[in-house]
Amino acid sequence: MRPARFQDLLVAAVNHDGQMLASTYADMDITRSLYGIILTGPVNASVQIAARSALGDDYAQPEHIVTGDEHPPIRFAEPDSLEGLERYLAALAVYIAPDEIASVSLYHAREKPGAVKYGFTVNFHDGSAIFAYINE
Repeated sequence: MRPARFQDLLVAAVNHDGQMLASTYADMDITRSLYGIILTGPVNASVQIAARSALGDDYAQPEHIVTGDEHPPIRFAEPDSLEGLERYLAALAVYIAPDEIASVSLYHAREKPGAVKYGFTVNFHDGSAIFAYINE
Protein backbone atom coordinates (compact mmCIF):
# COMPACT_ATOMS: atom_id res chain seq x y z
CA MET A 1 0.00 0.00 0.00
CA ARG A 2 1.27 3.42 -0.86
CA PRO A 3 1.60 5.98 1.94
CA ALA A 4 -0.87 8.49 0.46
CA ARG A 5 -3.66 5.90 0.34
CA PHE A 6 -2.81 4.61 3.83
CA GLN A 7 -2.88 8.16 5.21
CA ASP A 8 -6.19 8.98 3.52
CA LEU A 9 -7.84 5.74 4.63
CA LEU A 10 -6.67 6.18 8.23
CA VAL A 11 -7.77 9.83 8.39
CA ALA A 12 -11.20 8.89 7.05
CA ALA A 13 -11.52 6.00 9.53
CA VAL A 14 -10.52 8.14 12.53
CA ASN A 15 -12.90 10.92 11.55
CA HIS A 16 -15.72 8.46 10.87
CA ASP A 17 -15.20 6.79 14.26
CA GLY A 18 -15.65 10.17 15.94
CA GLN A 19 -13.47 9.68 19.04
CA MET A 20 -10.78 11.94 17.60
CA LEU A 21 -10.31 14.47 14.83
CA ALA A 22 -7.65 13.72 12.21
CA SER A 23 -6.06 16.08 9.69
CA THR A 24 -3.17 15.45 7.31
CA TYR A 25 0.11 17.30 7.59
CA ALA A 26 -0.74 18.93 4.26
CA ASP A 27 -4.11 20.14 5.62
CA MET A 28 -2.26 21.71 8.55
CA ASP A 29 0.54 23.21 6.37
CA ILE A 30 3.16 21.02 8.08
CA THR A 31 6.11 20.40 5.79
CA ARG A 32 8.52 18.32 7.91
CA SER A 33 7.31 15.14 6.21
CA LEU A 34 5.27 14.41 3.10
CA TYR A 35 2.85 12.13 4.96
CA GLY A 36 1.51 12.46 8.46
CA ILE A 37 -1.56 12.96 10.59
CA ILE A 38 -2.37 15.39 13.38
CA LEU A 39 -4.82 13.95 15.91
CA THR A 40 -6.83 15.85 18.49
CA GLY A 41 -9.07 14.28 21.09
CA PRO A 42 -8.49 12.42 24.33
CA VAL A 43 -4.77 12.61 23.51
CA ASN A 44 -3.21 15.03 21.05
CA ALA A 45 -0.55 13.50 18.84
CA SER A 46 1.29 13.55 15.56
CA VAL A 47 1.72 10.44 13.43
CA GLN A 48 4.59 10.64 10.97
CA ILE A 49 4.18 8.13 8.13
CA ALA A 50 7.15 6.60 6.34
CA ALA A 51 7.00 3.81 3.77
CA ARG A 52 8.91 1.05 2.07
CA SER A 53 7.65 0.54 -1.46
CA ALA A 54 6.75 -2.80 -2.93
CA LEU A 55 9.53 -4.13 -5.13
CA GLY A 56 9.22 -2.57 -8.58
CA ASP A 57 6.41 -0.20 -7.61
CA ASP A 58 6.37 2.85 -9.88
CA TYR A 59 4.48 5.72 -8.24
CA ALA A 60 3.94 7.24 -11.70
CA GLN A 61 1.64 4.28 -12.47
CA PRO A 62 -1.67 3.34 -10.84
CA GLU A 63 -1.28 1.35 -7.64
CA HIS A 64 -1.48 -2.43 -8.02
CA ILE A 65 -3.38 -3.68 -4.97
CA VAL A 66 -2.41 -7.15 -3.76
CA THR A 67 -4.65 -9.07 -1.37
CA GLY A 68 -4.12 -12.23 0.60
CA ASP A 69 -5.30 -13.88 3.78
CA GLU A 70 -7.06 -11.42 6.04
CA HIS A 71 -5.11 -10.22 9.05
CA PRO A 72 -6.99 -11.07 12.25
CA PRO A 73 -8.57 -8.07 13.98
CA ILE A 74 -6.55 -6.22 16.60
CA ARG A 75 -8.41 -5.49 19.82
CA PHE A 76 -9.40 -1.82 19.89
CA ALA A 77 -8.22 0.39 22.74
CA GLU A 78 -9.39 3.80 23.87
CA PRO A 79 -7.17 6.52 22.37
CA ASP A 80 -6.65 8.17 25.77
CA SER A 81 -2.87 7.60 26.04
CA LEU A 82 -0.08 7.15 23.52
CA GLU A 83 -0.14 3.37 24.07
CA GLY A 84 -3.92 3.31 23.64
CA LEU A 85 -3.64 5.50 20.55
CA GLU A 86 -1.07 3.11 19.08
CA ARG A 87 -3.41 0.14 19.44
CA TYR A 88 -6.44 2.19 18.32
CA LEU A 89 -4.75 3.26 15.06
CA ALA A 90 -3.31 -0.19 14.34
CA ALA A 91 -6.76 -1.73 14.92
CA LEU A 92 -8.31 0.79 12.53
CA ALA A 93 -5.64 0.02 9.92
CA VAL A 94 -6.49 -3.68 10.09
CA TYR A 95 -10.20 -2.90 10.03
CA ILE A 96 -9.98 -0.83 6.82
CA ALA A 97 -7.70 -3.14 4.81
CA PRO A 98 -7.59 -6.62 6.41
CA ASP A 99 -6.98 -8.52 3.17
CA GLU A 100 -4.03 -6.29 2.20
CA ILE A 101 -2.19 -6.61 5.55
CA ALA A 102 0.24 -9.45 6.17
CA SER A 103 1.41 -8.40 9.66
CA VAL A 104 1.35 -5.59 12.22
CA SER A 105 3.80 -4.90 15.03
CA LEU A 106 3.18 -2.45 17.88
CA TYR A 107 6.26 -0.57 19.05
CA HIS A 108 5.37 -0.40 22.75
CA ALA A 109 5.26 -4.22 22.83
CA ARG A 110 8.73 -4.78 21.34
CA GLU A 111 11.08 -6.93 23.37
CA LYS A 112 13.90 -4.43 22.79
CA PRO A 113 12.54 -0.88 22.79
CA GLY A 114 13.70 1.22 19.87
CA ALA A 115 14.21 4.95 19.47
CA VAL A 116 10.50 5.43 18.74
CA LYS A 117 8.50 4.34 21.79
CA TYR A 118 5.01 4.43 20.22
CA GLY A 119 3.91 3.54 16.73
CA PHE A 120 3.44 0.52 14.53
CA THR A 121 4.66 -1.13 11.37
CA VAL A 122 2.23 -2.59 8.86
CA ASN A 123 3.60 -5.09 6.34
CA PHE A 124 1.44 -5.63 3.30
CA HIS A 125 0.98 -8.64 1.02
CA ASP A 126 2.52 -6.68 -1.88
CA GLY A 127 5.84 -6.37 0.01
CA SER A 128 5.39 -2.73 0.98
CA ALA A 129 5.39 -1.48 4.57
CA ILE A 130 4.13 1.54 6.46
CA PHE A 131 5.94 2.85 9.53
CA ALA A 132 3.74 5.06 11.71
CA TYR A 133 5.66 6.98 14.37
CA ILE A 134 3.51 8.49 17.15
CA ASN A 135 4.59 11.56 19.16
CA GLU A 136 2.85 14.01 21.45
